[in-house]
This record gives sequence, structure tokens and C-alpha cells, in this order.
Amino acid sequence: MKKLENFIKNHYLILLICLLLLLCIVIPLCSVQTFLGHDIYFHMTRMEALAQEIEAGNIPARLYYFVYDGYGYASPMFYGDLFLIIPSLLILAGMPMPLAYKAFMIICVCACVLMAYYCGRRMFNKKSSAVVFAFTYAVSSYFAVDVFTRAAIGEMQAFVFVPLAFLGLHSIINDEGKYWYYLPIGLAAVLFSHLITSVMTAVFLLVYALIHSVKLVKNPKKIGAVAVCALVFVLISASFLFPLLEQLKDTQFLATDGSSATAFGTMEQRSMTVKQLFSLLNLNESREFWIPNGIGYLPIILLVFRFVVLRKQKFCAGDGYLITSNLLLFMISDLFPWEKEFFQSLFGTIQFPWRIMLFATLFLALAASDYCSRMEKQDAVTFVSLACVAGICAFGSVFIPRYNTYASYEKTGQQVTYYKGNNIGFNIGTGEYLPTGTNRGSLYNRGKVIKTDGTKKTFTQEKNGDMYIPIEYSENMGTYMDLPLIKYKGYTAVFTDKDGNEISLNTEYGENNVLRVFLRDIKTDGTVYVTYSGTAIQHISFWLNVCAVILLAGWILYSRVIKDRKRYQENSLVQVTEELSEQQPAE
Repeated sequence: MKKLENFIKNHYLILLICLLLLLCIVIPLCSVQTFLGHDIYFHMTRMEALAQEIEAGNIPARLYYFVYDGYGYASPMFYGDLFLIIPSLLILAGMPMPLAYKAFMIICVCACVLMAYYCGRRMFNKKSSAVVFAFTYAVSSYFAVDVFTRAAIGEMQAFVFVPLAFLGLHSIINDEGKYWYYLPIGLAAVLFSHLITSVMTAVFLLVYALIHSVKLVKNPKKIGAVAVCALVFVLISASFLFPLLEQLKDTQFLATDGSSATAFGTMEQRSMTVKQLFSLLNLNESREFWIPNGIGYLPIILLVFRFVVLRKQKFCAGDGYLITSNLLLFMISDLFPWEKEFFQSLFGTIQFPWRIMLFATLFLALAASDYCSRMEKQDAVTFVSLACVAGICAFGSVFIPRYNTYASYEKTGQQVTYYKGNNIGFNIGTGEYLPTGTNRGSLYNRGKVIKTDGTKKTFTQEKNGDMYIPIEYSENMGTYMDLPLIKYKGYTAVFTDKDGNEISLNTEYGENNVLRVFLRDIKTDGTVYVTYSGTAIQHISFWLNVCAVILLAGWILYSRVIKDRKRYQENSLVQVTEELSEQQPAE
């Protein structure tokens, strides 16, 4: 009982946060149907497809063979699905997909709040600052928008790990690198969650380093530590990073040729007015394109406390964070010159200016936590209370209307319709990871047929996406065949004759970027076997990644557990020696 009392006393804040999560998020979400969101069908497709790949033994999944009526889609090579293994396993265990999605959504929300608290505690060494960081970062309007309105699973996951990367860099700069490994781990986790956010995270880590540049310049070893982190990051993310670069080198895709940058409007069209930026309501007004809820009132609260309570404080890190956050808010607004072609070309890949809101929220939370750590106890209590209220209002402005809508469905018995069966396989978003020039409508209408420049071919398709095509040799059988598969680097085609002799066949992009297999080397009857066997870079990078993770985990275990145990034993020995010395009678 005494141990339990001590545990509650030492961890009452985190226990209180867990209780609030249970009462305010978990239980309400469990009482209603899964919220529909902007991108939910795309992410449900990813979950369902990954579950099928796991069931077929295709680990790691490079393609979703079953997506787009079996044409296959290389989403995993561009959009990491490491953490989607969780809902996919739930689906394989028999859980309906909407429930698996909801379960994963709840996990992400709870993980984000707890991770924010942990990172705030480690960065600022005060429980009050940790609470402020959790309630201003994780309990924020933009995170709520990602979770409950946009169903942006990728950004939702990235939200969890971005603070971890910043904690690692903070540790290098301010704490002799005690938690340096969080930098590569956090950045790698963001990369495996959402590619665009990972690039933005790397940029803003540089901004964070510039805020603390004096400390870095004074100690070159810290710069060396950052370089080591960069190397570790490359190694523990190799299985995603190198195959991605290989595919991008092989050909252009809709995600990289500029077409996806304006698929949902230009940056100018998706910018926010100042009124929208600070409002907790979704003020789309008369604008053509949807915009999220604003960031709320926290910036105003910070300014008041900075110039009233902390007016005697010299320029500090919190000021740098606050300035950075306001600059980012300026970039989100229509005051920024988004109409200039230069800025559209430079930032168009992120699609929406308000995607920067994640980092505006992060730096705002860092500023709030830093200010809190510098306040006297009485002022800190007031500040923590106001920061928590501001966070809850911001989060609630998104969650409560959405919850009320679905709660009303429960009262009226209205059922939400989700895509089922093969229908969900056609939801690939805007098709960003299709090769440039691919016409999606033509693919849809093409059907599951093989087209050749000779006689028509038939085929059978295995559960794992492989194709077996019987070949009857003749002079008019044609020189190639276009298969109902989207071409990505890594496909192989092998012809096997009746005697078991094998010939590798050349492949390239066919009509509408389907896989074209050349038949010129075939001189007898047999079977063409087509499979996505992957590339040498994919295989090597995967095992490199596995080995790097094992070595890093082993090093962390040794340094954080074994070293601490040795230090404890040494301290205990010194204490015992001192006690024995005191007990010996004086001569």
C-alpha cells in the first residue's frame, strides 16, 4: 500500500492526464460510430491493403497488390505504413475496419498527449511546464482537426513523434546529449508516418538549432553529435529512405511533377485570413476552399504574460520560439505573398499553407513551456490554468461539434456508410504515387486484360499479386504484352519452357504506364511468371535497417540500464564503506 501511495504521489499529474483522456476522449469515442473525415477512405484502403499483404506474407510490403482492382499501387514506398501494422493486425484478428480505424485513432490521441508530457518534462525539468506543453501542443485545434475532421492518419502519427526529435536536439544543445538518440528515432518515426511532415521537421529542427546557435558554436562537439544523429537516422530509416530515392530516380510521379501541388487549389487559395487564423470556429465564410479551425487565443495569452509577468526577463529561448511561431502563422495567412510564382513553386509540395500549423503549434507550445519554467510559483499556477483552458477550448472547438453530430446519429438510429469489399480498393487519394502521365480513368475502364501487339493472352493471378501467363509460341504471338499492373521499378518477368529452362524478360513502361513485358526471346511454349521481387537496394536497405535498429536498441539498453545499475552499485558500495568507517572505534 505504501508503494502505491508513493507511486500516486510521484505520478499524480500523469495519472490525472490519463483519467482526463479516458473520460473526455476514449469513452465518448467508444459510444459513437467512427467519424468520417476527408481522407478516411484512402487510409482505410491502406489499412485493408496492408492487412492483406501481411496475410499473404509480403513483409515488408512494397506494393499494395490488391489496390485498384489488382493493378497494384506503390503507396508503401512513398507513404510509410510501419505504424499501420497495428490496425491491420486488428483487422486480421476479425475487428471490423471502422472499429480498427477508431482504435488506432484513440491510440494516436493518447500517445500524442503522453509523449508531449514526457518531452516537456525532459526538456524543461518541471512538471508544470510538461503539463503546459501537453495541453498546448497535443490538446490543440490543429491536432483535433487532423484527427476528427481531416482523418489525416499520417500527420496524426507524425504529431506524436515530432516532439521526440526536438527533445533529442534539445538534449544535445542543453543537456550534454543525454537523450541524443531521440533525435534520429523521432525523425525516423516521423518519416515512417508522413513524408511531407518529415521534410518539414528537418527544416524546423534547423530553425531550432539556429535559435540555440551560440551554444552550438561554443562547443563543436555538439555539432559532431548532430552529425552522428544524422548518420544514425539514415541507418534506422534505410528501408524506407533508399527505396524511395530509387523510385524517384527511376521516373517522375504525380507527387513530384507539380500536378499534386495544385490538385486541391493553389497555396494562395488555401491560405487563411487573420480572422480565420485566430478564431476557434471554422470560418470558411465565402471562400471556395476548406480551411481548418484557427490556432486560438494562446498567442495572446503568451504576449500578455511575457510583457507583464516576465517583463524584467531578458531575451530568452521562449522569445525565439514565440517569434518563430508568429512568423509561421504569418506564412499561413493571406498576408504572405503566396500569389508569387516563386513561393508557389518552392512550397507547393506541401499543398496547403495551413499544414505549417503543426510547427506553429509546436513552437508556441515550446514558448509557453519555457515561459512557465521561468515564472514564480504563484504566477506559474495561473499561467498553467489559462494554458490548459486555452488548449481544451481549442481542442473542444473541433471535437465537440463532431461528437454531437455522431451522438445524434445514435439517438436517431442513423448508420454511417463505409466502403466495403472491393470498392475500398479504388480509393487511392489523388493518385500521387502513379507514374506521371497515368490516366486513372483509363486504368479503371481498361479492366483485367492483357493487351499485346499479337494474339490475345490469358492469365491467372495468385493471392500475392503474382501472374502466370501461358504462352503458345507462334510467329504472330506478338513482341510484347501489356499487363494489368502499374509499372514500378522492381518487377521481374521470367519465362519457363516445358523443360524447366528459364529466361529473364525485359520490362518497361507500357501504354498508360502499365507493365510491358517483351517476348522477343521466347522461341517455344511455356509460362511467363511476373512478380514484384523488389530491387537489390530494397533488400540490402531492409537488412541494414534491421541491424541498425538492433544495434541502437542494444546501445540504449546498455547505456540506460546497465550503466545506471553499475552507478547505483558503486554508490551503494561507497555508502556502505562510509557507514563501516563511522562505526569503527577511534584509536
